Parts: sequence; C-alpha cells; structure tokens
Amino acid sequence: MSRVPEASSDPKPTPDPQQIAGLVGFEYRSMVLRQLQITVEWQQIEWLDFAACRRSGVATRQTCIGCPVRAQCLAAALAVDDQAGWRGAVSRPEREDLWGQLEAAFLALRDKNFMHLDRLVDGLGIG
Repeated sequence: MSRVPEASSDPKPTPDPQQIAGLVGFEYRSMVLRQLQITVEWQQIEWLDFAACRRSGVATRQTCIGCPVRAQCLAAALAVDDQAGWRGAVSRPEREDLWGQLEAAFLALRDKNFMHLDRLVDGLGIG
C-alpha cells in the first residue's frame, strides 16, 4: 500500500522579487560579456587580494590606473552593475555608457546571427 507523503508544516520562504531581479540581471550581463568574448577572469575572487584599492582603502581613478587587476575589476563591475564611484579606473557614468555600447554591440551581433540562421532555414544560404 503506497503512502501519501504528509504536507510539511514548515512554510516555504517567499522568494524576494528584488533578489530574483538582481540575479536575472547579473546572469544577463554576464551572458553579454561572454558572448562578446570578454574573457577576463573576474568570476574568481582571488584577484580581489591584489586590488590597489584594497591596500589604499579607497578607489579613485589614480589608484585604479596602476592596479594590477584593473581589467578584472572593470569586468566584474560591469557584470554586477556595481554602483561604486570607481572600478577599473572607470567612473560610474563612464561604466553606464560603456555598458550601453557593449549591450548595443551584443544586440546587433545577436540580430545578425538570427538573420543568418533565418537565411539558412529558408535555404538561401549565406550572403
């Protein structure tokens, strides 16, 4: 005789919509960076130990310019939409502009790939 499992008395926690939106945004931004072949190893956090601002205590353009992990820092800041003033020697407004350019390039590339796929499906070949 099979038994029906009893319902758990523990209520399941309600997902936080802001946290979910943040995770989705992070995944999207990470995917854009990957698709554009921005391959700096920013996801491994060991680079943080070498950040110049960690030693100086403050991130400024001047601190960042000589930082040995400037590229990783900038890529991470773009992926997580970091709100800090300076990351990778790039200010917050400059990063917003850069992200807009990267996203536009990604969308154009995606559209071109879809057009190419449509032509292949329609039997028109490459052209």
